[in-house]
Amino acid sequence: MPDVFGRKEQTVDSAFSADSSSLTFEGGGGEATTANLLTQNLSVNYGQTTTRIYELGSQKSSMIQGRTQGTVSLSRIIGPAVAALDFITKFSNVCNIRNNNIVFRLDASEGDTATGGGVCSEGSKEGFTAYGCLIQNLSYSVEAQDLIIRQQVQMQIISLNQLGVEDAPVATPPAAQ
Repeated sequence: MPDVFGRKEQTVDSAFSADSSSLTFEGGGGEATTANLLTQNLSVNYGQTTTRIYELGSQKSSMIQGRTQGTVSLSRIIGPAVAALDFITKFSNVCNIRNNNIVFRLDASEGDTATGGGVCSEGSKEGFTAYGCLIQNLSYSVEAQDLIIRQQVQMQIISLNQLGVEDAPVATPPAAQ
């Protein structure tokens, strides 16, 4: 039967549930934690510098690939003081930078679809690890309507690795060269 608007019939390719995602903060050489940080938003920006050079007397040009750099921004609600203070202490200390990592994982192979929890598809494990996170800026805001204190955190990162099916467990930071 045709679509009401005369469009071709659409099919569902895949689906997943938010229940299959996790956000983990590994800091200061301690255990990874997700507890009580009340993170509401995570944004990652990672890029590389590139330079285009030209040859005199020619139409040839070349590209030079430079170094990578990145930032992580997260918004969180101020909650339990111990967890928040521990997070800020670890991720703002440059001496902990080798162990300060953020892992975001979407694992569509976990969960119990029979009971309505978990995921709707099988086998997909994706995500990323931001290595060498160091807090550069903190800002706070509050609105009269709800009096919820919101914290915005901006961090610089050393590298960003994408997780795939083979390396879905937490990866170790790349070795220094």
